[in-house]
Amino acid sequence: MKSYHIFFYILKFIILLLIALMSLKIIPVKNKIFIIIDSIFKLSLGLFIIIFFLKNKNNNLYVHDRLLFIMSGFLLILLIDYIQIINLVFNKHIIDERCIESVKEEDNLIY
Repeated sequence: MKSYHIFFYILKFIILLLIALMSLKIIPVKNKIFIIIDSIFKLSLGLFIIIFFLKNKNNNLYVHDRLLFIMSGFLLILLIDYIQIINLVFNKHIIDERCIESVKEEDNLIY
């Protein structure tokens, strides 16, 4: 078993444990630990996909399939909520502009 297998098994176990604890309402849904572990998992899996499909040219994939997998690795890295990570790790209070616009749109709705 290679070292990255152990790394991903540990991350999967931690994520499953956190999901179980959140579904039992033992810990809150937006817990700091879950956000950080989820971001680490997305980053490491995205990098693994990118490196794996860039490095291994001998498998029987077409070029456009390989590019699709590489783009999915980049997409996985881009899906990380970096503003929330900065707010948690560095104790900053950066306001996300996307949230402000959605609140303004909800205020303009007529009920």
